[in-house]
Amino acid sequence: MIQQLTPPPPLTVPAATLPPTPASNLLIDDNITIVDAFFHGLTVIVLIYAVYFMNQYLKLQKLDIFSANEMVSSIKKQGLRKKEANE
Repeated sequence: MIQQLTPPPPLTVPAATLPPTPASNLLIDDNITIVDAFFHGLTVIVLIYAVYFMNQYLKLQKLDIFSANEMVSSIKKQGLRKKEANE
């Protein structure tokens, strides 16, 4: 005879036993107003401009964060030129 094993019932916690948390109201927000959307968009735009202007400033300081490979290759070229000049 083959016994069929049934899986155990899933462990569930009834929602009523969980204590309410104040953060749960912030995570599920169905009342997003046009003001909320405006400030979210404004925040994204400000962050993009912050990265852009930081990159511009670093370019002025010769520390471009988006072209580190170019900086490394230019340092290698300078090293090769110095070796050639010494020989």
